[in-house]
Amino acid sequence: MLAQAFEWPASTAGFNWAIDWVDVYARQHPHKAALVLVQQGGSADRVTYGQLSTWSNQAASHLAQVHAVQKGDVVVVMLGNTVELYVVLLAAIKLGVCLVPCTTLLTEADLADRLARSGAKHVVAANASVQLIERAIQKAHATAISKHIVGAPVAGWNDLDKYKTQPSVLSQRPLTQPSDPLFLYFTSGYD
Repeated sequence: MLAQAFEWPASTAGFNWAIDWVDVYARQHPHKAALVLVQQGGSADRVTYGQLSTWSNQAASHLAQVHAVQKGDVVVVMLGNTVELYVVLLAAIKLGVCLVPCTTLLTEADLADRLARSGAKHVVAANASVQLIERAIQKAHATAISKHIVGAPVAGWNDLDKYKTQPSVLSQRPLTQPSDPLFLYFTSGYD
């Protein structure tokens, strides 16, 4: 059983969970299921560790090389429970960015608040959230933010699906420190 065999990886300077644990495990067990997303109708998307490792390397390379996403940048991620969510999260971790995960149920005001207070430089979203995000960006006066779309291309947004054409070797490895922020979580209240 996996839980019995689990060992915490060493957390030292330079350790990157997505590279030093997920990718290592993927090389050892490339065909093992890493993710199974069951849809409303009962169908399931099955993704292996090998696929997640390859796709997240491609996405990280694309974000870094094509869109200048770099270590320390704050990235708002507003995706539903899809394979792409996990690919983007792992890619971002590999780059050493700070993630702001957002539910797709956020209101315009809540999203604008997260954009403004986090200092986000990038946002990744699916087509269903584009109009909400555009309004929130205006409300937060965050017009310099770069916007990345997963799914059908949208004018004014970078097509993140183009990552699939990138080489599967990670193009860079930032030196992450145990003290580097990885996630910024917002709750429903901050009084």
